[in-house]
Amino acid sequence: MKKIITLFLLIFSLWRCADEPLEPEKRYYIKYLVYGTEKAINAKIVYYTMDDIVKIKTNNLPWGYTFNAKEEGSTVYVSAKNNYESGSITTKIFVNGVLKTTSVSKGAFMTATSIWKAGM
Repeated sequence: MKKIITLFLLIFSLWRCADEPLEPEKRYYIKYLVYGTEKAINAKIVYYTMDDIVKIKTNNLPWGYTFNAKEEGSTVYVSAKNNYESGSITTKIFVNGVLKTTSVSKGAFMTATSIWKAGM
């Protein structure tokens, strides 16, 4: 009798779990974009990757980087420092094709920084 009750409870538990809808995993398609005016054509760029690894590079502008972030609460970050004595730098973060944040720096060796937290 004890085995029958245990079996019944197990079947009931499985049946109950099958009725609960699974929440789809939220995925975020992230795109960083950095560009400058004609007098700011090169920048030191710092950004987070999918694995929260910080990358630093000096690159000609415009520059872009895309990746998928899947964790709720993940922070994405990009900054760019103007390597020239004039001009302006713009950083942007797009999430699933929608602009979420932008920053503009103006002047010599100034930095523009954009930050966005997944789920916010």
